[in-house]
Amino acid sequence: MKILIISHTYLPALNGQAVFTTNLAEGLVHQGHHVRVLVPAIDRPKFTLQNGVEIQTISAIDLRFIHKDLSLAFAFQFQVDKLILDFQPDLIHLQDPSPVSQTFLNVAKRHHIPVLATHHPGPAIWAPYLPGNSSFVKKMVVPVIWSFFMHYLNKADRVAAPSRAAGNMLEEHGVHTPVKPISCGVHLEEFHKLRQNQLVLREKFGLPLDKKLYVYVGRLDEEKKVDVLIKALPLIKDSSIFLVIAGTGLKSQYLQDLVTSLKVDKKVTFLGNIQRENVPDLYSACDVFVMPGDVESLSISTLEALACGKPVIAADAMALPEMVHNRQNGFLFRSGDPNNLALKMDWMSASSGRWGEMSSASLRIVKSHRFSNTITAYEQLYNQMIAEKAVPEPTRFFPPLARWLENYHFLFTIVQWAALVVILIISLISQNRPVLAAPGEPVININPEVIADIKHFLNVLKQIDLPNHQANGLQIIFQDFKIILNSLKI
Repeated sequence: MKILIISHTYLPALNGQAVFTTNLAEGLVHQGHHVRVLVPAIDRPKFTLQNGVEIQTISAIDLRFIHKDLSLAFAFQFQVDKLILDFQPDLIHLQDPSPVSQTFLNVAKRHHIPVLATHHPGPAIWAPYLPGNSSFVKKMVVPVIWSFFMHYLNKADRVAAPSRAAGNMLEEHGVHTPVKPISCGVHLEEFHKLRQNQLVLREKFGLPLDKKLYVYVGRLDEEKKVDVLIKALPLIKDSSIFLVIAGTGLKSQYLQDLVTSLKVDKKVTFLGNIQRENVPDLYSACDVFVMPGDVESLSISTLEALACGKPVIAADAMALPEMVHNRQNGFLFRSGDPNNLALKMDWMSASSGRWGEMSSASLRIVKSHRFSNTITAYEQLYNQMIAEKAVPEPTRFFPPLARWLENYHFLFTIVQWAALVVILIISLISQNRPVLAAPGEPVININPEVIADIKHFLNVLKQIDLPNHQANGLQIIFQDFKIILNSLKI
């Protein structure tokens, strides 16, 4: 098969989507498929061949000033037509709803090419790009983002989710396209093998030799709830417990300041980013893995810890109970509760005599997430989708400028993203106001008239008939924007 994968991130980025997309592409190539990946042209050459995968870049807006992994790739429909004509894919696999993914989704329909969309985010769908503790984000922005995602997913031929919990979440939010749970998988052979002596590995990372090491590996962003883990440290009774934190993110400095304010400097160390090839050694150097995040659609780092045979403490939320079976290969704690997490960390320490048993349970549970199973599941889904939709030879189609300007899919995509960018800017401005830095619940005064204006604006986005009324439609939208911004006095 010829598979075209589109993603806004790819290795060497170390976020979950980048790791999965890279593993998927290389795994498909290993099975004999022809794979091309389109990624944003941010610090990448135009075209490279990496482990058999063709990596092609496309124009993108660099938004790393918001988040280190954020960029928005885009392409006009005549460019997408040319890319499809050049590669002639049997199937297109989208990893996110970026503008270029939206364009490929629309053009693929015309070429009768099946489109699969994998949904990676958990319930915190705004993370890590917006402040989740903002009232404005929760009440005004999140519903818009969910509506945007549902519109995108419901246009795909099939949707894949990394866990049963993630699939259920999408269906509850209104996805009516068939959803198939497929684990992101893990290369067991890379993690479960004989390694150096644990003491030697601890010396390698500069870790204490005489402590029970609990480790967290992942992004240090708001939705990962690493602050809950740090707040649990002064509540732990066992003085032999030592916390290792590996990773970076928007909350790195905040978390280090929190450690200082709680006076637990001698109970924790920050390692920063760890090279991908050293991650298995880090797991092996430690005794227990901890995942405090409560919005995980799967958690690749938890899978990797299981593959290393580690006992795990995890939040009792979303997909984590699918991997951590309470009292079998670890413990589940009440999400967001430092007191309960501290209790479970003490329980784990007191259960050190059962760590070998828990290790065996982790290895047993993770077998169903073997990456070869993931590749097989996607191959079967690809074949099913291709069989359901006959794919004719792509037509050479290079529409003139006026044609794509009149295309309502293009205009609607631009309007959607313009709305999200404006909301993003408003949110970023609002979260930097002094009142939001003060103790207590953030206060954003939005009167009922503004809320009514915003609802009217969203209704316009849903109902406007752009094919026949482009100019009038855009004029109405910009007028609504002006009313909203004037009401907010921004």
